[in-house]
Amino acid sequence: VHPDGGQLRLCDRWPPRAHGRPLVGSRFVRRGHDAGAAQASPLAAFQMGAWLQAFLFTQIVEVPIYMRSMRCSVWAAFGASAITHPIVWFGFFHPALPGSYTTKIVAAELFAWLAEAAYFLFAFKRKRAWLWAFCANAASFSLGMLSRHLFGVP
Repeated sequence: VHPDGGQLRLCDRWPPRAHGRPLVGSRFVRRGHDAGAAQASPLAAFQMGAWLQAFLFTQIVEVPIYMRSMRCSVWAAFGASAITHPIVWFGFFHPALPGSYTTKIVAAELFAWLAEAAYFLFAFKRKRAWLWAFCANAASFSLGMLSRHLFGVP
């Protein structure tokens, strides 16, 4: 979604440009000055905010499952999704990657399941890591989709 409320297409540029230079407010960013600040767009802030909501939602669902089933600390449980969630969000769903939304979801969830299971199996020597990683990821995915359908978040 474009920061002003309209739909943002992949071909749209943000921030807006005039004569090849980013516009900041109603003025040009002068050559030689830091145009990088203008590149940190409201769209990027929106994406980070959406990621943070989804990340926290995932942690709220998965951490208790991992703590109970793997008998581990809150930090060990937190670590599993902390490793995989940014890769899923920013890697698998990068707009430049080809594939349908369904294909990306299947690939991302398979990755999260296998990576989190490997994390508990190899780092903490937990048996049944494959089962509980599947359960935790299935729970967070299902509840996330239900929450999105009912409330529009995460």
